[in-house]
Amino acid sequence: MKKSKLILLIIAVFAFMTALAVFASAADYCAVGEVKDGKAAILKADGTTAIVSFEGTAPQADTVCSYVNNGGTYTFTALSFPGYTSWRIYDAPAGAFYWDGGSTYVYYTSAPAFLKTGTYKWKVATTNQVVIPSGVGDYDNTGWPCNIDAIWNSETGQMDVLYGANKVYSADNGYSQALDPQVVMCPNAAEKELRITEKVDHKVCAVGEIDAASKKAAVLFKDGSIETVDYEGDVTADTVCTFTVSGGKYTFTPVTFAGYYSWRIYDVNAGSIYYGHDGTNEYRVSYDGSVAFLKTGTNKWKVAKANQVVIPAGAGDYDNTGWWANVDAVDLDGDGVLDVLYSDGNKAGDGLDPKVVLAPNSGEYDVVLGNSQVPQTADVISVVAIVALVSFGGAALLLRKKH
Repeated sequence: MKKSKLILLIIAVFAFMTALAVFASAADYCAVGEVKDGKAAILKADGTTAIVSFEGTAPQADTVCSYVNNGGTYTFTALSFPGYTSWRIYDAPAGAFYWDGGSTYVYYTSAPAFLKTGTYKWKVATTNQVVIPSGVGDYDNTGWPCNIDAIWNSETGQMDVLYGANKVYSADNGYSQALDPQVVMCPNAAEKELRITEKVDHKVCAVGEIDAASKKAAVLFKDGSIETVDYEGDVTADTVCTFTVSGGKYTFTPVTFAGYYSWRIYDVNAGSIYYGHDGTNEYRVSYDGSVAFLKTGTNKWKVAKANQVVIPAGAGDYDNTGWWANVDAVDLDGDGVLDVLYSDGNKAGDGLDPKVVLAPNSGEYDVVLGNSQVPQTADVISVVAIVALVSFGGAALLLRKKH
């Protein structure tokens, strides 16, 4: 073989091996949701979801990991984010972190950004990873502290992956201009729920008026319906209970709440209750998907499954949050998400007024014996509207004929 051909072959082999090395070193990232029985629900950087089998160390739920797909069986490696949350971030034109201590820009041009929005709930984006609306940052298209973490690639000099969840630096610890990842990250991406098993639909209600002699109770259910039911055992009027039904008779168990009245509560981005920080990290528990019961008087209640907590401007000590919460809560199944919120609106102390912030869009229900109410679902409303329209049209036609 001629020397020139040998050199060309060596160059070609080197180039091929280099390409393989680069390809092998390019990590695949995903958000991991629920992990159970050797399986993990994941969200990949391209936005696809999957429930996969894994080998080796089980990934931790609700974290971002790198992964290798070995013929359908995955291995996960936990990522250690170094703490870029205290840096400034820019959203335009290509996006970069800026460390003003050393005038260093680090770009995240095409890095996937993973945003945790709730328990087992995530968003991902590879473009428009961070979009800072006007007035949200301390200057246009930028904000500090960013509250977004990342992993730097020493070979490319850019960020490989971005991650955000709750505020780390916030008004609570003196950073009034800090960005909220829930507002600025992945604004155009769809939220994905990464579950293997469906969340338990807890049977919970507010018990209003009771007649202990006849064993009858007026009950307000999560969907806003009211019924008078027969029950067995004991129950106290104007309490929140779980229930079972057997042979047409209800058995009620009063809910034991966790004592969150003195905690801070937030009303945005699925909602959460905050219980402290270690100087760097905040600790919150989500009430996403919970039902909220508000007692407004004797046998009078409100209930809400969406917009459970809405804090008007000026009602809290900061926008969208208040302390004390004066709202209690409970996680019934131990999955890390609150299932029921509750407050007696007549017993508010310092802090938020639950009559103002809890279930504000709900009507007040008279939960008394003999009162029966069917929730006004969209289908029911549509039927009522059609009937009303037909009736109105018929009446108009009769009037036209008479004239």
